[in-house]
Amino acid sequence: MGKFVKSSPLAHFLRTGLVILASAGAVDWHALPAAMAQPAPSTPAAAKPDEGRETARCLVRSIHALPDGAAFDAQLEPLKAQLKNPPLSAWKSFRQLDKQELTLPQKEPGSFTFPGDHRGTLQFLEKVEKDGKLRLRLRLELFDGAAKLLSTTVLIDNGGTLLQAGTKHSGGMLVLGFTCQMKKP
Repeated sequence: MGKFVKSSPLAHFLRTGLVILASAGAVDWHALPAAMAQPAPSTPAAAKPDEGRETARCLVRSIHALPDGAAFDAQLEPLKAQLKNPPLSAWKSFRQLDKQELTLPQKEPGSFTFPGDHRGTLQFLEKVEKDGKLRLRLRLELFDGAAKLLSTTVLIDNGGTLLQAGTKHSGGMLVLGFTCQMKKP
């Protein structure tokens, strides 16, 4: 768990859906608004875009760690063993600042914010099953404005927690906790 390293500004990629209508003949522009207002014909066999796609649910916690004191926020009890052992054992007090829930359809990033006007994305890439154990492969990216602070791909146990630390915050350090689990259909 190292410090964030600022990199060069990101190139901004935008996903857009563009529909181009073309006609070889004359178009009745007055009839077009009425035609657009009518619902498109449905086909019973057509599946919804998210149907059949796997989904992960993630809880993103922003935690303030301080080098002194002994306060431990009761909301962080599920993470106590991770927070009180190395490499975080040098920090003595832990307080949850924020909690955000994300539902992540496979290969679609979800966004979250964290203190210091930072933002991040978490993306569920795939599930990995080996020897009867289910894990989730996730892509985590953290940003400070246009600067990318971190971009990594991780593998965590289903229902497990990943801790990411290193950003200085109000006399202490910011720890981000990501607890993710496959969503049941």
